[in-house]
Amino acid sequence: MRGAALIAALALMGCGRDPFADAQRAIDDGSARAAIQKQLDGYRQCAGLLNGFLPLDIPVDKGATPLPGVAALVELGLIRPAGMGYAPTALAQPQLKLREIGADKKPVELCYGRRVVTGLKMKPRDAGDTVPQLLYRFRIVDAPAWARDPRITRSFAGMNEALAREHVARDLVMYRDGKWAIGESGIESYLHDIALDRQYFAPCPPVEGKKVHGCR
Repeated sequence: MRGAALIAALALMGCGRDPFADAQRAIDDGSARAAIQKQLDGYRQCAGLLNGFLPLDIPVDKGATPLPGVAALVELGLIRPAGMGYAPTALAQPQLKLREIGADKKPVELCYGRRVVTGLKMKPRDAGDTVPQLLYRFRIVDAPAWARDPRITRSFAGMNEALAREHVARDLVMYRDGKWAIGESGIESYLHDIALDRQYFAPCPPVEGKKVHGCR
């Protein structure tokens, strides 16, 4: 009976644990960072390629200079003229991310690195909060040589920022069942500190009057 009483007492002690204190300890001892990094290790940082779908529906104008951005991708061997448009090359294939959506056009992204956690902290606790949450910071590493090539960084204005900055993720990261994990909503692909229109491998738009786009 004494053993049963001890087990019951321990169970009651466990039920009375403060999840916020446990969550903070996991941050302090590094296990939270390791858990988030493990989830990120299978994730590649990517951005939409040209029009964002295969086939790449960007017309090839015979005899004309390709749009800025398109020319850079061609010169670096990532895309090539194919029929009336363009297609990814063998060099680009390992760095492509495709999604099957049951349609003729497949969403396509070009990947340029992976995330490494550089820091994290608990979100401030509001009244009524029962589940601890955290914010993590990261940098993009292991970028291929073409991603740092001046032809790319001149044509795609957000690339320098993406590779040089430390970013703050907006993923929903929660402490549940004794561990930190990114929630079911998954990893948000956008870099929230960079303007959205600077995050795609898209053709530089034509000049409109005095307005000059950042990719020029």
